[in-house]
Amino acid sequence: MQNEVSCWIEENAGRASYLLLYSIIYTEEHMTQFLDRLLIALYRALMERSSKTVMINIPLSLKYIARYCNPSTYSPLVIQAIRNELAAFYSFTQAGSIKAFGHIFEGAIEILPDTADLNRIAGLLHEFIDAVKSVVIDGLDIELAQIMIDTIYIVLEALIRKHESGVSVKKFLAPYLYDIFNILLRSHGVLLNFKILGKTEPSNIAESKIKIRNAFEKLAALSERSELDFVDENLPRIISEAFSRSNEEDLSCISLQSMECRIIYTVFEHLNAHRSTL
Repeated sequence: MQNEVSCWIEENAGRASYLLLYSIIYTEEHMTQFLDRLLIALYRALMERSSKTVMINIPLSLKYIARYCNPSTYSPLVIQAIRNELAAFYSFTQAGSIKAFGHIFEGAIEILPDTADLNRIAGLLHEFIDAVKSVVIDGLDIELAQIMIDTIYIVLEALIRKHESGVSVKKFLAPYLYDIFNILLRSHGVLLNFKILGKTEPSNIAESKIKIRNAFEKLAALSERSELDFVDENLPRIISEAFSRSNEEDLSCISLQSMECRIIYTVFEHLNAHRSTL
């Protein structure tokens, strides 16, 4: 069944995705004994985008896995895949696991009834942020940057919904806000390839940039200092860290393709977009 969700025959893949979804709902936490192989199959199905039915059912399957299973059963498998320490011989593993994380986090947080229970998933978010910072962020390409943006957006939307339901998530999220902001900016920097080369941006790139700006608004809403402009408050630190070179000679070697220059481009794009809305 887990292999059939990636079947090249669309009808077979759709039926397999329904069967898998219902099996997860029926077996609940007993799915843990199959997670090692199942998650890899789900990463592949997410990346192949072969069927609209599969693209609906696979995210739901990931969401229900996280809802019914303890994070300790799936978190190590997902984080190892993000770090390319598990099934790294497959080209889809890292990208698929990053894409899966948003749906997993959404399922994990959805049924938590109050603020105290957020500790149950604190390790999950911490390990994800740490894996992205230490392994993924410096190797982003355009596809992976877009996946990262989509995943973080899903995470923030889940937190916003929890916040609106009366659960206090601001204190829980506070240690990660800056890192999430930095990851979004770095992802935006990767999307600047077309602009730097003087080419017209494809529509999907423009949509990802809009999603980043919307994500900034969500970060502001989730900040404990919501009375301040979140982006303006954190940009000085971003720029300072980007240009923290040991001497002026190093600064003279920065190219237009460097991440430092991309950060500056990103700041200007944000300021222009913000000015146009005033």
